[in-house]
Amino acid sequence: MVTIQQIPLEKIRGKRILVLIDPNIEKAARTLGSLIGKSAKLIVATHVGGPGGQSPTKLKLDFPKELSHTLGLRVRKLHDAVGWGVTRAVLEIKPGEIILLENLSLYPQDAANEVAFARQLASLCDVFVDDALEVWHRALASNVGITRWTPISVAGPWLASRLKELEDFCTNPTRPFLAIVGGGHIESKLPLLYSLLPNIDRLFVGGALAFSFLKALGQETGTAPIEVRFLGLIQDFVRKAEMHAELALPEDFIVRAGEGTRCVSALSPTDVPVDIGVHSRARLTDLMTGAHSILWVGSLGVCAQENRATSDWEILQQLYAAIPRRWQRALLAGCELLSSISKTADSSHCSHLSLFGDAALSVIAGQRLPAIEALHVDAVGAKDRVRKPVLLPISGSHQTVEAVRLLSRHIDIENAEIHLLYVQADSQTNDDAGARLLSQPIFTRLAHELARYGLTAHHQVIRHGDPAAQILEYANQIHAELIVMGSCSSSELNHGPYCVPGRVFDNAKCPVLIGHAAVDCLAATLVNGQVSEKSG
Repeated sequence: MVTIQQIPLEKIRGKRILVLIDPNIEKAARTLGSLIGKSAKLIVATHVGGPGGQSPTKLKLDFPKELSHTLGLRVRKLHDAVGWGVTRAVLEIKPGEIILLENLSLYPQDAANEVAFARQLASLCDVFVDDALEVWHRALASNVGITRWTPISVAGPWLASRLKELEDFCTNPTRPFLAIVGGGHIESKLPLLYSLLPNIDRLFVGGALAFSFLKALGQETGTAPIEVRFLGLIQDFVRKAEMHAELALPEDFIVRAGEGTRCVSALSPTDVPVDIGVHSRARLTDLMTGAHSILWVGSLGVCAQENRATSDWEILQQLYAAIPRRWQRALLAGCELLSSISKTADSSHCSHLSLFGDAALSVIAGQRLPAIEALHVDAVGAKDRVRKPVLLPISGSHQTVEAVRLLSRHIDIENAEIHLLYVQADSQTNDDAGARLLSQPIFTRLAHELARYGLTAHHQVIRHGDPAAQILEYANQIHAELIVMGSCSSSELNHGPYCVPGRVFDNAKCPVLIGHAAVDCLAATLVNGQVSEKSG
């Protein structure tokens, strides 16, 4: 991913630069100030309100006034984000001047990533700079679609630095590494937990999530919400987690008692738990004391939106007291958690902590962020390059990983568009949520393996049905120029009716790369974009 600092000055000076920012003027001012110093003509856009938050409204006059005061320059606020009036104002802008577009959250075309809207935004600028963290997990016309039509699309320094901080924290933590995972929604949290498992030393599960774990282990959970269909998957995770890390669950609970609450060491069927108990908080504090890296995701209360979680406040106090005088690093992620602690803590309690919103959860789980992926294309001159689709059916086997490693030596990295395909066989559940949970750790592992060699998985696809048939159908659909498959041994290539690699090899319309020895021969067909006949 290229950043604005890497773009030559001659491509910035006097150019019209559209900068997408968060509505945090203090953070945005650093990026905007550096571009003003390079005589750029700035067009600024942002999102206020929208999905999951308040309904969007027109930008208040306070916003351009504060931005103008911070930068020391006049900021002209327009009443629209696109249209002839906007185009005329942009064409008249002079170096060192700033135009502020209307709130992009007001435009449904932006949320839908409509091509026409993206092209209108792109027509306003010579360079697009994405410096907005709050929407980096959404595929919008203003952060994804626009990159197809601008000559240069790059990341801003704020976005790039925060992404690096998050990735470094999760992939290269200072050990021991403690993960505190609360909140609910096991469907989204389990892939995150699997992604963390190779790097963590201690894991504390709290919040509503903990009760599904406790139920899976056969314990009474009172009236707490339980995600029953995931209990089997939780049991599998617990077995694997106990082999890698110290796993801790709540030992006592705060439950409702009339108008107040009380602490109990065990739940009865009628108890209504609202938070983790005193002993559980003490246990978590002990785990924190010896940890050098601490990741906290999700509230420890059962329903943070309805009940102020006392445990969130107390644990935050422990972090606030410990971090400044210790070598520990702490990162808090998720809007639910940040909302919970903001009800009881002021900004001074969080000044030395790294805070991230919901998008960080996708990064931690190894998932791709649309806005970041859109910027991975070479920023200068790679827009017209045609990528060649490569299909990699995944199973999580060692042979699949080895095929990735060998393939990376031969294909043109810039020209390959890699599709990862996970097929849920007929004999397994047809539940989409279950398929996502089973496939996500495999997607994550292979995405990390690809990244080691400078490769990116551009698509992650889940299908149901006969594996060979689904692989062949999807390969035809994307016009794949190469299929890469792992194989346990050469004896698997018996072309029998139940051999998936053999069936794909026999029926594919493109070259198929299987196993070990054939890699050099088959992968070479992709070099310089030359794909000829099927090889074996």
